[in-house]
Parts: sequence; C-alpha cells; structure tokens
Amino acid sequence: MRKIFDAKFKVEVALIGQGEFYVSNRNEIITTTLGSCIAVCLMDPLAKVGGMNHYMLPGPVLQDDSLVFGKAKYGINSMEILINECLRAGAKRERFVAKIFGGANMFTKNASIAGLDEEFKTVAVGAQNIAFARKYLALEEIKIISEDVGKDHARKIYFEPATGNVKLFRLDSMKKQAILQEEGRYHKSIRPTTPPAAAPAAEKKEEPKSDKTDDKITFF
Repeated sequence: MRKIFDAKFKVEVALIGQGEFYVSNRNEIITTTLGSCIAVCLMDPLAKVGGMNHYMLPGPVLQDDSLVFGKAKYGINSMEILINECLRAGAKRERFVAKIFGGANMFTKNASIAGLDEEFKTVAVGAQNIAFARKYLALEEIKIISEDVGKDHARKIYFEPATGNVKLFRLDSMKKQAILQEEGRYHKSIRPTTPPAAAPAAEKKEEPKSDKTDDKITFF
C-alpha cells in the first residue's frame, strides 16, 4: 500500500494492490484495480469507518502457504483482517454493510496471452472469488448493499470510507491486457506444488458476453 495526494479529488488516496487492505476513519479515498480479484468495501455508516481489501484467491491450497506468501492475498484471511481492523478503528459489527467488486472472467478468452499458466487460463478464478465473498458475508450476517461483479472487463474503483460512496470505471481492452499479465504473474508466484483443493461451486448466473463500455464511470 502507498499513499499519494490526488489533485483531482483534493484528498489523500491510498493505493492497494493484490494481497493488501486499508482501513480509515478519515476523509480520504482507497483505490485499486481489479481483474479476477475481488475487493470488498466494508463500512459502518454511523461511525464513518470503512476499509477495502483486494484478494486473489478464496483460500490457501497448502497448509503453510499463507505463512510463506502473506495472509491478506486470500479471501479467508483478508476478510477476517478487514473486519478486525474496522472494529479497531471504531466500527460496530452490527452496523456493517458491504459493497463488492471484481471477479471478472479474465482468462478463458485470453489463452494466447504470453506468460500465463495453462492452469490459470482454464480455472474460473473470478467466479470462485465472487462465490466466496457472498458466502463469507452471508455467514457473518453482513448485508451486501451493492455489487458490480463478473463479466469480462477490468475495473478501477475509488472508495470513500467516510461516506461509503464508490466510483467505478470499466477499463478498456489495453488496460485489461496489462492487468491480465499482472494477475498471471502473481498467480505463478503463489502456485502450489500439490494439486489445489476443490473450490466451492460458484452461483450460476446469466451474464452478458461482453461489456462494451470503456472508461465509463458508475456510482455505487
């Protein structure tokens, strides 16, 4: 995670990447760029506390994997850390609400992209991540008040933890290619040496084949 001052928004912006999270109770913005990964924006509207994570996979496939590569890259660890840090910042569990973003189907249509594992091209990582986020939040009794997930486009989101507002941009094909390469490299760096455990079945939904909007902003 790193911070910059954004002249456009005139506030500090925390930039988080894969396996990172950030929590705040101040007037600032948290941003990340998503392909098949998921970002959960968690907030307590009354306390004006919120945070966002960015996880790559639902959970580790090796017993000691999280110790080697860092826990926050996995949804199972990242969600627990996010909730605990929000509570520490003054939020109340019973007031939590969430917005979820990402989980794009980035790989199956891009088998010719250099540098990607064959395994990664065929695994529905995005769908698994979406299913995990929904199931985890339901078990924690945290209501999802809005979401923009799935489909086949990359996203860039800006989350205001003090207000809960999210600005979302759907990225064009050139930016999508760059994210695809980055996620492929990250996956390769955490690839296990034993076969992965079975992932939870993803919910089946009818999705448009493609989203034609490029760099269009949507408010959540």
